[in-house]
Amino acid sequence: MPSGDAADELTPLQSDKADGRSTRSVSDLSDTTLFFGADGRSTKKAKLAYYVIYWSVFGMGYTFGCFAGVGVIVERVLNISSHELGILFAIYYFGMAAGAFTGGYIADKFGRVNTLLLANVLLFVAGVLMTVANGFYFLLAGRIVVGIGLGVGWTACLLYITETTPAKERGMYGVGLDLAIQTGVVLGYLLNSLLLGIENDWRIMVGIGCVAPAVLVLVILAGFPHESPRYLLLCGKKDEAKALLRELLEPKEAEETVALWDSWDDPTIWAPETKGFWGLFYDPVRVRMTIAAIGIVLAEMLSGSSILVNMLSLMIKSAGYNENEAFQVSLIVGVTKMVCVAIVAMFIVDRYGRRPLLLFSTTGVALSSLFIAAAFKLGLSITIIKLALCVYMIMFSIGLGPITHLYLGEVLETSVRAAGASLGVGIGRLLMGLLVWQIPAFMAVDEENVAMVFCIFGVVSTLAIGFVAFFCPETKNRKLEDVREAFAKPVFVY
Repeated sequence: MPSGDAADELTPLQSDKADGRSTRSVSDLSDTTLFFGADGRSTKKAKLAYYVIYWSVFGMGYTFGCFAGVGVIVERVLNISSHELGILFAIYYFGMAAGAFTGGYIADKFGRVNTLLLANVLLFVAGVLMTVANGFYFLLAGRIVVGIGLGVGWTACLLYITETTPAKERGMYGVGLDLAIQTGVVLGYLLNSLLLGIENDWRIMVGIGCVAPAVLVLVILAGFPHESPRYLLLCGKKDEAKALLRELLEPKEAEETVALWDSWDDPTIWAPETKGFWGLFYDPVRVRMTIAAIGIVLAEMLSGSSILVNMLSLMIKSAGYNENEAFQVSLIVGVTKMVCVAIVAMFIVDRYGRRPLLLFSTTGVALSSLFIAAAFKLGLSITIIKLALCVYMIMFSIGLGPITHLYLGEVLETSVRAAGASLGVGIGRLLMGLLVWQIPAFMAVDEENVAMVFCIFGVVSTLAIGFVAFFCPETKNRKLEDVREAFAKPVFVY
């Protein structure tokens, strides 16, 4: 708990004291089931809504993962140059950055659910464009649209899960987003391997990606899921927000949260200057929250995992191994990540907290990245490289991978959450797009350059250890309205 001058910074969003929050005991773990709340902490209505969100994210993951193999195939089938292939991979990130930058505004203007509807329409259109593509420019158009759709959709899903889940289970449900997207990625990898070699293999791979968004569009048009109660609060529909919150959370947390909302009598809470982009810098506490939110996303993106997931097949092939080996390694690494994320979601994140896992993860990612760089440099066997990549993915998947976007949503207050999520995700994807644009051509120059790429990942992850240690306080078990307390202290003292 802060004291002295720090305590004075808690206005306007103060909450009950941290020592008054209930925590999970070890015995609670036996009642925890993935995607299901324990002890009635989230209601049946809430869980049904989460399934819709996870299905949407699953579809995004498949779209993301299948192109890792499709890119290798179309380079050969459509006679695409390595430079053009780099553009196809990179433009996805630029499109996602554009989608993320605008997704927060759309989510605040039209609601979280309507934003999700828009995203799935875009993903369906993108899938059709790529399925019928007969050359580079058609594929390019599809990749731009799919990137925008994923940026908008991921922002909406992140906001929705953060704002509707109980404090004691928010870690589990938040990590569930990463598990859902990784399951989709693995399915993409698996179908790459199974369909490789049949007629129109890559078109079938891409076309399957149209199924999930088509289903989501129909479900949302049918009137499900419900809107986020905190979005309704942001819109001034306080009574409607209270009623919905009571339907989603167990009575104790719902009433405590409603009491907090009723206690906010400061008119500046919802003033224009405290909302949106500029609201992220409204006061020193908000600045610290913003630094933590954006910084952790950059640490995750620049650690190399997204490049690894999207371009692993190409990396292995560029290092001198054959196409089948490249697909096998991608599948093994993807399954490893999925299993690790499932374990984090079920047993770890709500027990040990976000901060310890982030510190352990960044350390492991840094060390394993440097080892992989050495393995490629020395020309070690594909078996050793497979094992090293699995270790890397295990380290990434117990912290940086599943917790980053959970943390991003948690540390920002409701009036600026959409703006902050847009800024963090958008900047991260923009930087990643620049890297992905250049990496294929960089690797094509010399096989040894693959080692240099992993060396860079290792250096960035080493810097991320210090960032987490000095800028990222713990948020476990805190209600969203209570997280501000954790940032009332200056940096360097967590």
